[in-house]
Amino acid sequence: MKKIEFIRWGDLSQQNHKEFIKENTFHSPPLKKGIYVFHSDWIEYFLVAWKDDFAKMKPKRFQYSGKIWTHLYYPDSAVSYFRQKGSWHETSTEWLPTLFKIDVKMMNKDINSRYKRLCPEWQWEQKAYKHTSYDHLEIFIEKIN
Repeated sequence: MKKIEFIRWGDLSQQNHKEFIKENTFHSPPLKKGIYVFHSDWIEYFLVAWKDDFAKMKPKRFQYSGKIWTHLYYPDSAVSYFRQKGSWHETSTEWLPTLFKIDVKMMNKDINSRYKRLCPEWQWEQKAYKHTSYDHLEIFIEKIN
């Protein structure tokens, strides 16, 4: 299985999220232990910046293949899912590129149609996805091998 580059600010060791798992929000972790990461191309900095010492921290890039948790869920024969918890879905890095392609296509379609209704004279690019938030693209990894 091909490894994918992820990025994280903070320690790469498994973190304890016991107190946050009870919150049951979109960004609550799916498991008590693990780490939040982003794909190196899809980083949402406001989620990274909640730490006070963010400015002092250097991003850690690493390669990983294996199971991941994501908010991306698209029933597609090219993608397999293992478990679901709240808005999180466990899948594998094997299917992550496919999920990103589907998400970009769906978001572009949604964004372009919404803005065309608001400003029909404006010519929106197919790259409208570049102008949206990536907070739904956070990834949770239980343990790095």
